[in-house]
Amino acid sequence: MGLFGHIRIHDSRIHHNADNSDAPCNPLLLPLLISPAHTVPANFNSRIGLISDKGGGFPRSVADLLFRYTFTTAHGSKGKPLNVGQTGNAPLAGYGYGLPLSRLYARYLHGDLTVAGLEGYGTDAFVFLMRRDFEADELLPVFNRTSARRYEPARTPVADWAERRSLLEKP
Repeated sequence: MGLFGHIRIHDSRIHHNADNSDAPCNPLLLPLLISPAHTVPANFNSRIGLISDKGGGFPRSVADLLFRYTFTTAHGSKGKPLNVGQTGNAPLAGYGYGLPLSRLYARYLHGDLTVAGLEGYGTDAFVFLMRRDFEADELLPVFNRTSARRYEPARTPVADWAERRSLLEKP
């Protein structure tokens, strides 16, 4: 598999605060398999990352709800989202923002995030991202003439109200 082959995190422990800070390490008790990003053979401008766990998965009945903001399956025994004070949990875990925001960021970069789960076994998350920089750029909106001048020398097309307004002002 080589140096960057599959990484298996043994003993089901992932430690937070790995930046050598003085904060205590809290282990997450989930088996996790991280594989490196692979190039899709049929489409050479994409990269795929796979993250798998064996944390019990999720029921098929909630598959359509996974990417809704504030939807969560990570409730404690009292029905509330898990807190940092509980052993092994990240800050703000269980509030239902992780998957929707992650997919939003991936789509902003011309990629996508998909999740497949098997109830009672685990979950696979696939992250697709653009491979070439020049195909993953994003046109930024221009809101005034000053910022529009910055993009004019590069001949970047601007399709918002600033362009129409400047055309109307010219005699």
